[in-house]
Amino acid sequence: MKTGKLFGFWVIAAGLLYFLIPLVFPICESTGGMPMRCFWSARAEMGVGAAVIFGGIFYLGTKNTQRRVGLCLMIGVLACLGAAIPLFLIGVCDHHGAPCRTGTLPAWVIASGFLLISAWGNAWRLSRRDDSSGPEAEHA
Repeated sequence: MKTGKLFGFWVIAAGLLYFLIPLVFPICESTGGMPMRCFWSARAEMGVGAAVIFGGIFYLGTKNTQRRVGLCLMIGVLACLGAAIPLFLIGVCDHHGAPCRTGTLPAWVIASGFLLISAWGNAWRLSRRDDSSGPEAEHA
């Protein structure tokens, strides 16, 4: 299997992982009918997961190297957003023994880290391959 297809399927799987993390690792229940912050973080991460899945589908659908580099950079930014939502933007529960803080938060951060490294690494690999023709080829 070619590297491009393998990376596209990896991105789709990572997007699905964003959906599955709140189902595998528990998030806190609501208190007094009011949803907690981890509930809203889980909803936002599902939106990030959907965007990552669409990025992976678009990556599989294009053969243009420059578009693939752009999609890799976009997926890397989404991975940063995926880590920022539970860490800074919305957050999770303040109680250090809460299940969302001990299981779900580290899983989101680790998944985001792997996705960020692979997306930006693939963008670097694609841009290096695209630059191998060099500017001399344009002026020849």
